[in-house]
Amino acid sequence: MSAAAYDPFNQKRESMSLRVMAEMWAAPDKEHLLRSTLEGIVGPSLAEPGAIAYTAFVDPNDPARWLTVEEWADQDALEAHFQSPHFQQAVRTLEDVLVKPATLHRLIPA
Repeated sequence: MSAAAYDPFNQKRESMSLRVMAEMWAAPDKEHLLRSTLEGIVGPSLAEPGAIAYTAFVDPNDPARWLTVEEWADQDALEAHFQSPHFQQAVRTLEDVLVKPATLHRLIPA
C-alpha cells in the first residue's frame, strides 16, 4: 500500500458522511424503558438506506444517561431516518420516558 493511500483514521469517509450523537436522560425508574426502546431501534435503523453506523451506549456512571452515535451517508439519509415508522414510534414512546427532550449533536473530525 502506498503512503498516499494509507488512511488510518478513515478521514475520506468521515468527510463525506454525517455523524451525529443523540443524548438522552431517562426519568427515574424508567431506565429499562429507554434501554429497550434504543435496543429496538438499532436494527431497523441500520437497515435504512444511507445508514453506515448506529450504536447505543449507556453511561457506566449514570444508567439514566444514554447516547446514540450514528453515521449517515448524508443529510437526506438522516432526515429520512427521522421520518421512518420505527423512529417515529420511538419518539412517541420516549415522550413518557425522558426527563427532557433528546439533544442532537453533529460531530466532525478534529
